[in-house]
Amino acid sequence: IFHRNGQTDDPTKLYTADMLMDLTRYEALRMTVRPYGNDEYLFIEAGGYNAKHGSDWRPGLSVLRRTQ
Repeated sequence: IFHRNGQTDDPTKLYTADMLMDLTRYEALRMTVRPYGNDEYLFIEAGGYNAKHGSDWRPGLSVLRRTQ
């Protein structure tokens, strides 16, 4: 769960603007909110970047639907 103060329910994950920071994996994951129909979806990079992947590598995405 994302809280308004930049914290989550997991103390090792924080967010600011469009980045989710995973402090245990030393990753900054880009987040994007997009509407689709009457719903909003949050797309979060799945991470896993490694230099061996090369500069054209793209991470998978985790997708969450907003609930009220």
